[in-house]
Amino acid sequence: RASNAPSTAKVSVSLKVAPSGSVSSVSAGGSETHYPGLASCIAGSVKGWSFPPSDEGATINIPFSFSGQ
Repeated sequence: RASNAPSTAKVSVSLKVAPSGSVSSVSAGGSETHYPGLASCIAGSVKGWSFPPSDEGATINIPFSFSGQ
C-alpha cells in the first residue's frame, strides 16, 4: 500500500467459466496506483474458483470494493 493511499480500493474482475466449471481466464484491474499487486492477487485467487458444470460456460464480471475499518 502506498503511504498516501485512500482507505478504499476497487478492483473489477472479468472471468470466463468453461463448460466444465473451471475458470479458463481472468482479467482484473483497478487501484494499482495506491495498491500495487492487489488486482493480480485477486485474479490469482479467482483463477482457482470452480462453478457447477454447464452446457455453455459463462463470462462473469465482479466488482470488488475494499474499505479500511
